[in-house]
Amino acid sequence: MIDTRLCFDLGPGRNIVPAHWNQLSEPRETGVVLRHAMDVRGRTTSVSVWQVDDWSGFNTHGAEVNGTRPRKATGDSFYVGDSGNRSARIRLVGLTPGSRYAVTLFASLMKGQRKHSGVYTVGTERRTFDAMDNTATELKFPAVDADANGKIVITVECAEDTGWAYLNFVEVAGVFAEADAWREPAESLDDPPVVSCKAWAIADGRTGKILWQHNARRKLAMASTTKLMTALVVGTLAEADSTVLEEMVLISKKSDATIGSSANVREGERVKVGELLYGLLLPSGNDASVALAEHFNEQLKTDSAPPAEAHGPHSSYRHFIARMNATAQRLGMEKTHYINPHGLDAIGHHTTASDMLRLARAALGSPVLAKRVSTREFLGQMTTPDGGTRPARWRNTNRLLGITGYDGMKTGTTSQAGACLVSSSRRGKDRLLMVVLGATSSTGRYVDSRNLYRWAWRKLGHR
Repeated sequence: MIDTRLCFDLGPGRNIVPAHWNQLSEPRETGVVLRHAMDVRGRTTSVSVWQVDDWSGFNTHGAEVNGTRPRKATGDSFYVGDSGNRSARIRLVGLTPGSRYAVTLFASLMKGQRKHSGVYTVGTERRTFDAMDNTATELKFPAVDADANGKIVITVECAEDTGWAYLNFVEVAGVFAEADAWREPAESLDDPPVVSCKAWAIADGRTGKILWQHNARRKLAMASTTKLMTALVVGTLAEADSTVLEEMVLISKKSDATIGSSANVREGERVKVGELLYGLLLPSGNDASVALAEHFNEQLKTDSAPPAEAHGPHSSYRHFIARMNATAQRLGMEKTHYINPHGLDAIGHHTTASDMLRLARAALGSPVLAKRVSTREFLGQMTTPDGGTRPARWRNTNRLLGITGYDGMKTGTTSQAGACLVSSSRRGKDRLLMVVLGATSSTGRYVDSRNLYRWAWRKLGHR
């Protein structure tokens, strides 16, 4: 047993800090996870730290360091608040049952923000404090008993009207057991390949049954894989009335100004719906998504459409978004919600890998969409405001289409979502659908997908 203290930096691990701080592993991807923490003298202890539930997010700027603690927090912290969950818990595990520990929390607000309150509970003791403009605040809990299982839970809460609550640093002092450095168990040779993505799922293309998955029900941003739903709403209208594909879409100023990936359509031009679907799905045109949503918006108006301000940011296509969400519910996509038709990061715009498999199967079941998601290149024709025409060449962003056996579907990339890919692969009479969300790079999503496909096909007896 050793009488010592443990110091935990709750930042994302990018900043240079004294070596005896314990950087918690990959908070962006996996949350707070640290096994067998080292003390300030580098001795391995029995203590592990686990994040019990999701945090709202984290800041990436470093704290000013004074000795072994931050002196002034300019970030480098986890927080809960307005944009997500309003509470989060950290569990300290491996303490001596019934023993008493001194716990110190360090927290502050980001500079310039209005005064907010946070509620911090350590063990059974609960305290509220305010902090403003990076005022260094230490909360000291000098006598916290570990429970019968050798655990102490730290909870951070943000009241609904206070904005944010931060936690930058945790120190625990007391008597701990020494331990050997923790190691992962030996890898199974039958397990799926190691991947970079946050979540993935593989389904039988004929039945839709999920065969294998990892974090398939975790809510994540989806980036431009959103456009599969945008296309499905339009494709469903076209299947009910084939003349829909011949309708001319007028490109608005708003659609032309949409940021991100583009089909290069211009304000005042007109293009057929059937062609603009290629501009939506091949180059992943954010401008095309807004143009289609605006074009069909009034047609999709219902008495139950959600309210919106007359001049709000989504007023020109709010009925279209309502249909996207209604279609998701009809498909059983229980954890999916759409805010826009393109997939640019937005609070409340999320899905899961399992939900996306439902959408992928529905999209492949639509002849209008199946044809387009498998097309590698298409030459569209725009009608210019003066009555002339100009060509628009659209190339598919899905690199898997260059390999025999792959026949769709959609890529997506944003800073919040990471690199995403919904794909389809066939071998003989068999088809697999796959969703990869949150890969670390564009190349990573293809490496993850190909390795998972190879493993899955072998599991199904293909060679």
